[in-house]
Amino acid sequence: MTTLATIQANVADMLRGRTDLNSQILTEIGLAVANYSRRATWITELRNGTIATVSGTTYYSTIDNSSSISYGTGLTGTAPTSTDSVSNMLELTFAKLTQGSTDWPLTRLPYKEFEAMLVNSSVSGTPDYITLYAGQIGLWPTPNAVFTLTLSGKFKPIVPSAATHESIFFDQHRELIELSVAKRMAQKWTHDPELVQLFSPLVTEQEQLLMAEGVSRRTTGRLRSSF
Repeated sequence: MTTLATIQANVADMLRGRTDLNSQILTEIGLAVANYSRRATWITELRNGTIATVSGTTYYSTIDNSSSISYGTGLTGTAPTSTDSVSNMLELTFAKLTQGSTDWPLTRLPYKEFEAMLVNSSVSGTPDYITLYAGQIGLWPTPNAVFTLTLSGKFKPIVPSAATHESIFFDQHRELIELSVAKRMAQKWTHDPELVQLFSPLVTEQEQLLMAEGVSRRTTGRLRSSF
């Protein structure tokens, strides 16, 4: 996969060889990845993250990603991290509980309805409902045993910071990152309106391609042939 150092060098070339701005370019690459990571796009999808419930505990903040599957190791850094924070979940797509060899899906509830059920309630048992709020996953009834909660959803990728770091954005949408960073540099650091004007329509085109690919995947369940 493409590394942060490669993206940095390419952006410097796009800025007419401004290698004197390498540290600023690194900062802007991180900001660009963080910015696009806030959007729940197809490249942030992850499935099979797990949480082991604890008897008497309603809310959970950490997900085990050791067996998860995503669109690339860059989703969580240079390699999938063993754990991730629920606060990085942009969207909860599916959840199920497992005990022994039995699986059953959970029903997603809006937080307000979920919390209303907890008021003056000490009900515990096998959970049927799940909610996502304030960086935590909530289960109701409160688990009365150890269950395995399996989650699929969309997570913010970790922002690369070292020269050898990779990213799913570098792998799948390299032009988007390079062009958006070059534009940011021209606006904020070199103050070059000519380059801003040059890069702006190219950034817009790449953003549209990112969103269009997501629509295609959701509509057909697979990539469409280009022929």
